[in-house]
Amino acid sequence: ITKIGLLVLMICAIQNCAKNLIMRSVMKDQPKFLTSAAVLGSECLKLTLSVGYILLIQRKPIESIFQYLKEDMRNTLLLFVPASAYNFQTSMEYIALANLNAAMFSVLVQTKLLTTALFSVTILRKHLKYLQVISLVLLTTGVMLCNLKAGTSNKGSADTSGNTTTGILATLGIALSSGFASVYTEKVIKGSGVKRTVNMDEYGLAYTQVQLAGMSIIAIGLWALARDWSI
Repeated sequence: ITKIGLLVLMICAIQNCAKNLIMRSVMKDQPKFLTSAAVLGSECLKLTLSVGYILLIQRKPIESIFQYLKEDMRNTLLLFVPASAYNFQTSMEYIALANLNAAMFSVLVQTKLLTTALFSVTILRKHLKYLQVISLVLLTTGVMLCNLKAGTSNKGSADTSGNTTTGILATLGIALSSGFASVYTEKVIKGSGVKRTVNMDEYGLAYTQVQLAGMSIIAIGLWALARDWSI
């Protein structure tokens, strides 16, 4: 692994820990706000930053974004499913962290490693060797124990407000959603066998992020209209 790869992993780890702690701090008192609005706001921020990167860093015109979406319309539509799954996952995070402390949530959410492997076997028809299964179980257990050890150091001041059962079910829902979205993306988009009509070297990852954020906004927008319109 390269130095840049290690740096990115460190940043992701810090970001993930900070997100869990901040969300728990906000949600532990059961605040009255629409979680759909929070998810929609985060996706709008992603879209804004991605568009800003394209315009200011890559110095490409706004028309190039619409051209990319037009040329890659098939994958744009296919991204609606994983976008919906990730929106569901984010919504469940608010529910989980309103009922579990950050340490317990961090432990339970590691079950997404097992759900991803399960979906890989059932959907992608991958065959896991016994050694791979044992390694996966040990890896998941090790990660959970590391998180649990970190959490028990603050056991005396841990916040246990909320419904534990609801939090656990929401966390398991996150694991299922994460595993399904990952496997779906690999099967339908990456492994479909259909050659992409766009040259990614010409565009870049920011365009894909615009693609995903746009479909996420549509998905969470429809969900918010259906669920929260009367509110």
